[in-house]
Amino acid sequence: MLGISVFRLKLASNYLNNKDEKKLQLNTLSTRNYILLFGTSVFWSIAYIFIMHYGNESYDLIALMILIGYLGSSILSAASSWQMYLTLNLLSTITAYTFFQFQSHPVAPVESILISIAIIFIFGSARLYSKKLSNSFDNAYELDKSRTEVIRVLGRAGEYREENTGQHILRMSYSCYLLAKSFGYSEKEAKQLQHASTLHDVGKICIPDDILLKPGKLNPDEIKIVREHAQIGHDILGETESETIKLAKSICLTHHEKWDGSGYPNHLKGEDIPIEGRIVAVCDVYDALTSTRPYRKAWHHDKALDYLQSHSGSHFDPVLVKHFVKVLHRVIKYKEQHQ
Repeated sequence: MLGISVFRLKLASNYLNNKDEKKLQLNTLSTRNYILLFGTSVFWSIAYIFIMHYGNESYDLIALMILIGYLGSSILSAASSWQMYLTLNLLSTITAYTFFQFQSHPVAPVESILISIAIIFIFGSARLYSKKLSNSFDNAYELDKSRTEVIRVLGRAGEYREENTGQHILRMSYSCYLLAKSFGYSEKEAKQLQHASTLHDVGKICIPDDILLKPGKLNPDEIKIVREHAQIGHDILGETESETIKLAKSICLTHHEKWDGSGYPNHLKGEDIPIEGRIVAVCDVYDALTSTRPYRKAWHHDKALDYLQSHSGSHFDPVLVKHFVKVLHRVIKYKEQHQ
């Protein structure tokens, strides 16, 4: 029974630590974990009956203490779902309480009173706890959602003048997510990169319209000014404790670096370029090539892919280009939905 309680706490820990979105959290609990937790209730009840039936009176108080500990561990196991907490513990609680009611030895009445108090207290405290936990989830979810939206808005601000809809940000960042997942990122890491990558060109806010929107070819001085956006974006984001913004700062500074060292602003080469910068470089160039710009029409997907592959090992990380090819069908599908 002690092992079952530990197992329940382990399930609770997994439940609490593997939730990226609130809906996903509740769905996860209501399927596999629900079955496992309810199964432990049944098993615990059978074990409890066995101990009380074959043990003597000295086992009663020990069993009562185990029952209280078991119910307490279930508070976390059921997490923020009060209804699930009741369901998981209803069978085992009724089993224990009924057994004590029909005992004939002298301490049975005392045990019945104690277990009644314990049940009321634990269920009452569990309800209060579940409400607080649920509110904490709601607040954390809303805060994370608001933070993500602010990042997206700021990212769009850097692109909006070049593209009326600002859809480039959504497409490019989703491509980064797909490429990162293919490369081996975890779901959490890939999502963080997706959010951070939306800020890759935030420094363009400071580039004059007559240069940024110029329909013709830029002269050397204008190219120099445009290239300043990488450092400007890094500086705009400033000092921060946010891991996502730290990642965004790195992306701003390095997504125009090239594999052969001919990029800017710091002429980094090969794996000296942070992986996030290399990922964004592939996705940003591909979406830019397949999108209409003031100075050219959009390229066909095949032509853009040929460009990536022909510049693999010079502009782009060759390994990432191969991974990009694997997810290209999903990139194209998403782009068709977000023109």
